[in-house]
Amino acid sequence: IEKQVEGSSFRVMIVNGRAVGVCLRKPPYVIGDGQCSIKELAALKNKDRRSGRISTLHPIKIDRWLLKHQGLGLNFIPPKGQVVILNHKVNLGSGAEIVDLTKIAHPKIVKLCVRVAEILDAEVLGLDVLADDISRAPSRKNRVWIIEANSLPFIDMHHFPHEGKAQNVAAAIWDLVLN
Repeated sequence: IEKQVEGSSFRVMIVNGRAVGVCLRKPPYVIGDGQCSIKELAALKNKDRRSGRISTLHPIKIDRWLLKHQGLGLNFIPPKGQVVILNHKVNLGSGAEIVDLTKIAHPKIVKLCVRVAEILDAEVLGLDVLADDISRAPSRKNRVWIIEANSLPFIDMHHFPHEGKAQNVAAAIWDLVLN
């Protein structure tokens, strides 16, 4: 049995001993306008995603069990400003949104991730991290959990974030290969 840990989901990309990208992976959601149903809001958001403006934005996959667990249904009209989480999965295929936070990641969290890459003898590693706040040092009030290490990480999320500055992870990998 695994322990359930809480926190926001981040990806820390380590290449050749340094963090070259840190991003928040937000679960798929809609924000109520007081007029449209959850189903309509998701359809509108998916229509915008199909416009191709950002290549990493995939259609939202609604988890009906999650809605039911929240006491909601597809035809529920959320009040204006209410955020409704549509899926707990934070992978791109489920419709997660990516926010680049490379510049604000706390140095102690970055150092921890670099150390994990060293221990695993990995020159390229994508670490999935759970934390309340990536900009604060690890502490009893801001626990940091590394929950997965990916030796062949997906890097598009760093090149095409929904919010924030793109990070050229591919260039860092090529520099490693060529040097």
